[in-house]
Amino acid sequence: MKLLGMEKTRYLFKFYYIGAEEYFGSQRQPNYLTIEDCLLTALQEKNYIHEAKKSGFEVASRTDKFVSARGSTFSFITEKIPILMEINSALSKNIGVWAYSKVPTDFLSRYNAQFRHYKYIMPYPNAILKDDSTVNFKAMKKVCKALEGRHNFKNFSKPGKEKVKNIRDMITTSINIER
Repeated sequence: MKLLGMEKTRYLFKFYYIGAEEYFGSQRQPNYLTIEDCLLTALQEKNYIHEAKKSGFEVASRTDKFVSARGSTFSFITEKIPILMEINSALSKNIGVWAYSKVPTDFLSRYNAQFRHYKYIMPYPNAILKDDSTVNFKAMKKVCKALEGRHNFKNFSKPGKEKVKNIRDMITTSINIER
C-alpha cells in the first residue's frame, strides 16, 4: 500500500536473529535460505520494498551459518512508514526487528557504522576443548591484547580489492571463561 504524498525515506533498522540450522548465514546466496532472504521476503510481502536493489537494501554485516546476532542493522529506502509489528508478523520467530530510525538517503549501513561489537561464545568444556590442560588461555589473552589499537587487516581480505580500506581500530578485545 502506497501512502499518498509520502516521500522516499531511508530507514535504519536494528534486528536480531538466531542462527538456526535452516539458515545458511546472513548474506544472500543462490539456492540457500539466509537471514537476508527472510528480511527481503517480509519487506516485500508487507509492501515496504519491491526490489532489493532499487530500494537500496543493505545489511551492515555478515555472519556464517549457526551464528546469531543481537544488534545487527540494515537499511532501505521506502515510501511507507515502518510498523515493526507488521514487519515482524512476516518473519519467523528466529528473526525480529526491534528498532528503527530515519537516516539520510545516502547513508550506508555497512560503511557508516561507527563501530561494531562482536562477542563469540563457545561452550566449554566441549569435544575439542576437553579441559584446562588443552587450552593455553594465557596465550589467547595475550594475542587478544595484541589486536587492540589500529592495524592493517589487508592479509585477511580478498586479493585484488586495493580500494578497500583495511585499516581498523580495535577498541577492546578480551577472552572470558564462563563455566
